[in-house]
Amino acid sequence: MPHNLMLDILKRLEIGVYLFCRRQSALYPGLKDLLESLAVSEYNHAQAFATLGNSKIHLPAQHLMNKEESLGWNRLTWGDGDWGEPVDGISTRFLSSRLFFKGLTASSYDLPNKLAFMHVLEELQTIFYGELIKVCSSDIRKILNKIMLDEKEHSDSLLGALQAINPEWYGLIESWRSRLRIALLLLPVDLFLYFVNHVLRVALWVCLG
Repeated sequence: MPHNLMLDILKRLEIGVYLFCRRQSALYPGLKDLLESLAVSEYNHAQAFATLGNSKIHLPAQHLMNKEESLGWNRLTWGDGDWGEPVDGISTRFLSSRLFFKGLTASSYDLPNKLAFMHVLEELQTIFYGELIKVCSSDIRKILNKIMLDEKEHSDSLLGALQAINPEWYGLIESWRSRLRIALLLLPVDLFLYFVNHVLRVALWVCLG
């Protein structure tokens, strides 16, 4: 997969996590500070990936960081020629995420499950960025290392929040880890389909241009 396309995927995923955390912070006042801090951090990650990919987030920062506006969004437009994408649709858009969430949306789960799957996904991101650091150039390595440490901190914070409200936290996390291992089997298919869709959209944009 082309370098810039991978960075674009990571940018979009981080923005999706930002908006998910933003919305959850409004639902759970007791976790507002934690979830809003996660949201800000994920937004900063998206900005970093956008910069590395020589692209930009086509949404003004002042609007992104305004909770009342972001709570009502259901699609994002990334620039000219883009038809927009579902904001919280990652759990229904990709085959791997459909399997991970068993066909439901991420928002439909209760708080303990949300904290558990967010912890598990942050664990995965920490591992992924740790491996990516080993093969990337030195200029990118420094940025990725900061993001990796942030994701590790997110994972630990989410685990602490889960442990505080659910005495059966370990079994819940193991259940989501099991789901993740199975869902990852479909990740190569998702990446291939994403790449094909990207090529087709670029070709259509060129033809219509």
